[in-house]
Amino acid sequence: MNPLPDNEQDSKVQVGKHTILALVLFSFLNLINQIDRRALVTIFPLLKLEWGLSDAQLGLAVSLFTIGRTLSSLPAGWLADRKGIFLVLRPMVLLWSLLTIASGWAGRFFTFIALRMGVGLMDGANGPLDLAYLGRVSPKNRRGTFLAIYSIALYLGSGLGVIYAGAVGERFGWRWVFIIPGILGLLATIGLFLLPRDPQMKTEVETSSEEKFHSSGFYWLIQQPLPGIFVGGALGVFASTALVSWLPTYLTRQYSLSLMQAGLITGGIIIPASMVGTLMGGFLSDRFGKRYPKLRFQISAAGLGLAMVFGLAGLWSTSMAGTISFFLLTAISFTLPVSPLLVLVQESVHKQELATAQAAFGITTQLLGAAPATGLVGLLSDQLGLQMALVLPFVAVGLGAIVIALTGNVKQGTERKL
Repeated sequence: MNPLPDNEQDSKVQVGKHTILALVLFSFLNLINQIDRRALVTIFPLLKLEWGLSDAQLGLAVSLFTIGRTLSSLPAGWLADRKGIFLVLRPMVLLWSLLTIASGWAGRFFTFIALRMGVGLMDGANGPLDLAYLGRVSPKNRRGTFLAIYSIALYLGSGLGVIYAGAVGERFGWRWVFIIPGILGLLATIGLFLLPRDPQMKTEVETSSEEKFHSSGFYWLIQQPLPGIFVGGALGVFASTALVSWLPTYLTRQYSLSLMQAGLITGGIIIPASMVGTLMGGFLSDRFGKRYPKLRFQISAAGLGLAMVFGLAGLWSTSMAGTISFFLLTAISFTLPVSPLLVLVQESVHKQELATAQAAFGITTQLLGAAPATGLVGLLSDQLGLQMALVLPFVAVGLGAIVIALTGNVKQGTERKL
């Protein structure tokens, strides 16, 4: 597998201009997308009250959204690599906005989950295409930092989403929780037409025969180190999704908090933790990654391993202060591997395959991670209680740490033989 080439064709002014514009707009898209996702899990008690739902049904609403997102990610990435990012992204963002608004008008649970699956299908372009664009325009020695900044918007949206949904849901009702992000999505669609075309696309019309053959299939997705990165990352996503999805509900049940209080605490954990963990991972990746190639694997494995330890400690803490403190450390550990893993994926593929590679990474993390996480914990919660059900995600993230560490060792051993 050939490494991603440097962006030497572009002038520094051109790269800076496109990177800044892309960061602003794509980060905004990430923000409102994540607010919408986290808003749903925060208003679980309101949906349960209106439609008399079980925990398993509540989890199903999230899982169907994730399945829809997973189904569309790879086709969107594949098409974007061949036809252009904005040809795919603009209509999907527009439809995402309209379907999100329609979710707030649903009169029955069946209609609601059908619309949420449609929202997930349109959300499949977000992430893979954003990251592919940034991978093409960002300088290689700063890529970890750029991807970290972009990823912060995602985690910031997680924190703001629970705060926003708790406040708006209690004051105005759960329907406005979805209508407002949909309106913001329509504004973001207009912004996509203001973003200049990817400059790298203009310089890569002609490709070598080897590159054409290489990009014609998907066999390269099963070559090391991608499978280990995908599986390890998916186990981390499984654990983080389960925790963020059920933490507000856990706090309301365990410590008799109101929905708004639980949302504020969850947001207060996620926002600072994601900023610290993601930026730290991006800085370490850029600062030492080139000198010590194995370091990105070590950072990722250490983060996932610490998340398991701190998560179990928080789960079994007997005080609310202890629970909050340990879960804060857990969230920092969860986000530490984000930028190193994204850089590892991008540096393992050709530039013409960036969107497809990011989509494949996203599909794996969704199918093995985000999609089953909320629903599976909900099923276990109905049988064992929520506290016992949350043990599973932290065992999973420990396994993810092992997979990432072993992948780094295998890759280093392969390079030595070569």
